[in-house]
Amino acid sequence: MTSNTELRGIVYNGTNCYSSGMENSRKVVRTFTKQILQCVENLLEQDHKSSGTICIAEFGAADGGVSLELMVTLIDHINKFLDDLRDIIIVYEDQLFNDFNVLFKTVHATNSNMTNKLGDNVHVLASATSMYRKCVPFASVDLAFSSMANHWLSEKPCENRDGIFQTDCNNEDLKAFRHQWKTDWKQFLSCRAKELRQGGYLAVVSFVTDDNGRCNNHVGENSYQVFTSIWEEFQQCGKITQEEFLHTSSVTYHPTKAELVQPFQDDIKGCLTLVSCTQRDIEIFPDLPNNAGIEEKEMFIEKSIKCIKPWLYNILQSGLSKDRTEEDKAKIMQDYFRKLRNILAQKSEFCPVLYRTACVVAKRT
Repeated sequence: MTSNTELRGIVYNGTNCYSSGMENSRKVVRTFTKQILQCVENLLEQDHKSSGTICIAEFGAADGGVSLELMVTLIDHINKFLDDLRDIIIVYEDQLFNDFNVLFKTVHATNSNMTNKLGDNVHVLASATSMYRKCVPFASVDLAFSSMANHWLSEKPCENRDGIFQTDCNNEDLKAFRHQWKTDWKQFLSCRAKELRQGGYLAVVSFVTDDNGRCNNHVGENSYQVFTSIWEEFQQCGKITQEEFLHTSSVTYHPTKAELVQPFQDDIKGCLTLVSCTQRDIEIFPDLPNNAGIEEKEMFIEKSIKCIKPWLYNILQSGLSKDRTEEDKAKIMQDYFRKLRNILAQKSEFCPVLYRTACVVAKRT
């Protein structure tokens, strides 16, 4: 059986769009909105007499839903700050396999606040390419933005022989994943430096890890270890093959804060100047008290699954053989998340769900 590599570019949609289950990511973006607004204010103060177009580009946009609230805020801020109604271009970038139909339906939805902001001066465009390549013309972007996308690698450097995630890697494999991320991150910054006009800003919201390589707390312990253990159990009991388990790797690397800022010290000096790198541990939702009732526990479990499933579903399904039927794959996924739900239901303590993140702000010099 062979790995279904085509699925590495597809996110789980289920009955709703990807971002419908990503309130956690929107909460992270809200945490750093003030810093991003400050970038826009600086831009507008620099060019208050200009009548040129303002271009905002988002890299790794998925269906546009996670950043929608931010885009509405930015548009409203620009329109109120300037005396003249300036043309605004929003470019959403994601890889070729992204569902851009869903993206445009999300942005233009009649029940969306964005619709009210899409006057004649706002133009929404898309770039179906890789954020590790130049995606828009030279010196054309005023604000480049990316949220929790830079941990995805441009390619898998090797098989993760000991599991699925970064925390499962042996030293040799982890070194290969780290090297790939550092290469990709420098390439990402180099491309954005070319696309930003002089004086433009880059804002990247990124996961960062602690000393144990963990960037979140989903289940009150090493959540990645729990996710891997279920998949291992499926392999041991024959639900998936050994080859499928080997091919199921999260093609990601979560950096430390030091790794995020390192390129600004030498490789891109003179092109992008680091303005700030602010780390925040963000509580996605709080823990449950010991006397919480059954209904409260069920709600906590449901929220946990809802913020895990959109990204984990894709990782797991990407390892399944393309020889399997769609019904077979769906059954395996259903069984997996039923098992995860049962594990959560058996817990006696429910810790808060935390994301360890940082926002890198840089200016094109």
